[in-house]
Amino acid sequence: MALNKYMHQRNIYKQRKPNFKELAAQFDFFDAVAVKDECGRVMLDFRTPSHLAALSKALLMKDFGLNVNFPSDRLIPTVPLRLNYILWLEDLIKDLKRFSGRINILDIGVGSSCIYPLLGSKKNSWRIFLVLKAISEILL
Repeated sequence: MALNKYMHQRNIYKQRKPNFKELAAQFDFFDAVAVKDECGRVMLDFRTPSHLAALSKALLMKDFGLNVNFPSDRLIPTVPLRLNYILWLEDLIKDLKRFSGRINILDIGVGSSCIYPLLGSKKNSWRIFLVLKAISEILL
């Protein structure tokens, strides 16, 4: 899991890395894919999409109260990185002082999990309008 010095300062995963042992105890679907070594450490194989999907699902449930299923034939979003983008957007919007009302955002090419709209609306009550296909595909 890419947790590093470039993570946003307010990112909850910069302050508290996900505890795989706790996630395995809390979520059966995570426990089913977690690898336990002889010392009791719980690990994931980050090259395996089902492991990434279980981690993202567990983090979204635990930290945001979101129950999201990820199609096995699609890219799996990493929650800490996607949260970084939301936090950067928060900073930009805060710096643009003229925004005092409700925030509306257009997400083009939202992807199968709708991760940005889910995080943005859950965390900040943003209204995010979705475009499921790229504009270039729509215009063709």
